[in-house]
Amino acid sequence: MKPRNDDARTRSQTLLIRPWWEPELAVQGHDPLGEYAEVFWLPVLGPSALCALRWLCRRLVSAPEGFEVPHREFARSLGLGSRSGANSPSVRCLERLGYFHLVRSLEPGSGPMASPGGGPASARGPVDSRCFGVRTHLPELPRHLERRLPRSMRNRS
Repeated sequence: MKPRNDDARTRSQTLLIRPWWEPELAVQGHDPLGEYAEVFWLPVLGPSALCALRWLCRRLVSAPEGFEVPHREFARSLGLGSRSGANSPSVRCLERLGYFHLVRSLEPGSGPMASPGGGPASARGPVDSRCFGVRTHLPELPRHLERRLPRSMRNRS
Protein backbone atom coordinates (compact mmCIF):
# COMPACT_ATOMS: atom_id res chain seq x y z
CA MET A 1 0.00 0.00 0.00
CA LYS A 2 1.36 3.43 -0.97
CA PRO A 3 1.47 6.25 1.56
CA ARG A 4 -1.03 9.02 0.96
CA ASN A 5 0.18 11.76 -1.31
CA ASP A 6 -0.54 14.82 0.82
CA ASP A 7 0.04 18.30 -0.48
CA ALA A 8 3.82 18.68 -0.04
CA ARG A 9 3.43 22.36 0.83
CA THR A 10 1.25 21.68 3.88
CA ARG A 11 2.96 18.43 4.84
CA SER A 12 6.22 20.23 5.71
CA GLN A 13 4.53 23.40 6.96
CA THR A 14 5.32 24.89 10.32
CA LEU A 15 2.45 26.65 12.07
CA LEU A 16 3.25 29.94 13.80
CA ILE A 17 0.91 30.41 16.75
CA ARG A 18 0.44 33.77 18.45
CA PRO A 19 -1.85 34.83 21.30
CA TRP A 20 -4.96 36.79 20.32
CA TRP A 21 -5.63 38.86 23.40
CA GLU A 22 -8.61 41.18 23.86
CA PRO A 23 -8.80 43.34 27.00
CA GLU A 24 -12.60 43.00 27.37
CA LEU A 25 -12.50 39.22 27.11
CA ALA A 26 -9.61 39.07 29.55
CA VAL A 27 -11.98 40.56 32.14
CA GLN A 28 -15.35 39.11 31.13
CA GLY A 29 -14.41 36.04 29.09
CA HIS A 30 -13.71 32.45 29.98
CA ASP A 31 -10.54 30.40 30.16
CA PRO A 32 -10.42 28.02 27.16
CA LEU A 33 -9.01 25.40 29.52
CA GLY A 34 -11.86 25.80 32.01
CA GLU A 35 -15.22 24.18 32.58
CA TYR A 36 -17.21 26.80 30.63
CA ALA A 37 -15.46 25.82 27.40
CA GLU A 38 -16.27 22.18 27.96
CA VAL A 39 -19.87 22.68 29.01
CA PHE A 40 -20.98 25.35 26.53
CA TRP A 41 -18.53 25.43 23.61
CA LEU A 42 -18.05 21.65 23.23
CA PRO A 43 -21.56 21.02 21.79
CA VAL A 44 -20.95 23.83 19.27
CA LEU A 45 -17.33 23.21 18.26
CA GLY A 46 -17.22 19.46 18.55
CA PRO A 47 -14.57 17.44 20.38
CA SER A 48 -11.72 17.73 17.86
CA ALA A 49 -11.94 21.50 17.51
CA LEU A 50 -12.21 22.05 21.28
CA CYS A 51 -9.28 19.70 21.86
CA ALA A 52 -7.25 21.62 19.25
CA LEU A 53 -8.11 24.96 20.87
CA ARG A 54 -7.13 23.71 24.31
CA TRP A 55 -3.89 22.18 23.00
CA LEU A 56 -2.93 25.51 21.43
CA CYS A 57 -3.87 27.44 24.59
CA ARG A 58 -1.85 25.12 26.83
CA ARG A 59 1.18 25.71 24.64
CA LEU A 60 0.57 29.49 24.83
CA VAL A 61 0.62 29.27 28.63
CA SER A 62 4.20 28.01 28.49
CA ALA A 63 5.16 30.23 25.52
CA PRO A 64 3.15 33.45 26.03
CA GLU A 65 4.68 35.27 23.06
CA GLY A 66 3.77 32.40 20.74
CA PHE A 67 5.44 29.33 19.33
CA GLU A 68 6.10 27.33 16.19
CA VAL A 69 4.96 23.76 15.70
CA PRO A 70 5.29 21.50 12.68
CA HIS A 71 1.83 20.89 11.26
CA ARG A 72 2.32 17.12 11.46
CA GLU A 73 3.23 17.34 15.15
CA PHE A 74 0.12 19.45 15.81
CA ALA A 75 -2.10 16.92 14.04
CA ARG A 76 -0.52 13.87 15.64
CA SER A 77 -0.64 15.44 19.11
CA LEU A 78 -4.42 15.66 18.73
CA GLY A 79 -4.80 12.12 17.44
CA LEU A 80 -5.78 13.43 14.01
CA GLY A 81 -3.18 11.50 12.03
CA SER A 82 -0.39 12.93 9.94
CA ARG A 83 -2.34 14.10 6.91
CA SER A 84 -2.12 17.84 6.42
CA GLY A 85 -3.78 18.52 3.08
CA ALA A 86 -6.66 20.96 2.66
CA ASN A 87 -9.24 18.36 3.73
CA SER A 88 -7.29 16.85 6.61
CA PRO A 89 -8.91 16.69 10.05
CA SER A 90 -6.36 19.11 11.55
CA VAL A 91 -6.95 21.75 8.86
CA ARG A 92 -10.71 21.32 9.26
CA CYS A 93 -10.29 21.90 13.02
CA LEU A 94 -8.48 25.17 12.39
CA GLU A 95 -11.13 26.21 9.88
CA ARG A 96 -13.91 25.40 12.34
CA LEU A 97 -12.20 27.45 15.05
CA GLY A 98 -11.87 30.29 12.54
CA TYR A 99 -15.54 30.02 11.62
CA PHE A 100 -16.46 30.66 15.26
CA HIS A 101 -13.89 33.48 15.62
CA LEU A 102 -11.70 31.60 18.09
CA VAL A 103 -8.68 31.46 15.76
CA ARG A 104 -7.73 33.85 12.96
CA SER A 105 -5.16 33.96 10.22
CA LEU A 106 -2.37 36.48 10.77
CA GLU A 107 0.48 37.77 8.72
CA PRO A 108 3.73 35.94 9.53
CA GLY A 109 5.84 38.06 11.84
CA SER A 110 2.84 39.33 13.79
CA GLY A 111 3.39 39.56 17.50
CA PRO A 112 0.83 39.16 20.28
CA MET A 113 -2.43 40.37 18.82
CA ALA A 114 -5.03 42.64 20.32
CA SER A 115 -8.21 42.81 18.29
CA PRO A 116 -8.43 46.22 16.60
CA GLY A 117 -11.91 47.59 17.13
CA GLY A 118 -14.39 44.83 16.93
CA GLY A 119 -13.06 41.68 15.41
CA PRO A 120 -11.05 40.08 12.70
CA ALA A 121 -11.91 40.40 9.05
CA SER A 122 -9.96 37.24 8.30
CA ALA A 123 -11.42 34.97 10.97
CA ARG A 124 -13.73 33.11 8.60
CA GLY A 125 -12.87 31.18 5.52
CA PRO A 126 -10.32 28.62 4.46
CA VAL A 127 -7.03 28.22 6.23
CA ASP A 128 -4.66 29.92 3.84
CA SER A 129 -2.10 31.06 6.34
CA ARG A 130 0.52 29.37 8.42
CA CYS A 131 0.38 32.01 11.16
CA PHE A 132 -2.61 32.03 13.50
CA GLY A 133 -3.85 34.12 16.39
CA VAL A 134 -5.55 32.01 19.06
CA ARG A 135 -7.95 33.60 21.54
CA THR A 136 -6.62 33.58 25.06
CA HIS A 137 -10.15 33.98 26.47
CA LEU A 138 -13.48 32.75 25.15
CA PRO A 139 -16.56 34.93 24.80
CA GLU A 140 -19.94 33.94 26.19
CA LEU A 141 -21.65 31.55 23.84
CA PRO A 142 -23.69 33.76 21.48
CA ARG A 143 -27.47 33.41 21.88
CA HIS A 144 -27.92 32.22 18.30
CA LEU A 145 -25.67 29.25 19.04
CA GLU A 146 -27.61 28.12 22.12
CA ARG A 147 -29.89 26.04 19.89
CA ARG A 148 -26.96 23.67 19.44
CA LEU A 149 -26.95 22.95 23.17
CA PRO A 150 -29.00 20.19 24.76
CA ARG A 151 -32.38 21.58 25.89
CA SER A 152 -31.45 21.26 29.55
CA MET A 153 -28.54 23.66 29.08
CA ARG A 154 -30.16 26.40 27.01
CA ASN A 155 -30.42 29.82 28.67
CA ARG A 156 -27.80 28.82 31.27
CA SER A 157 -24.74 30.16 29.47
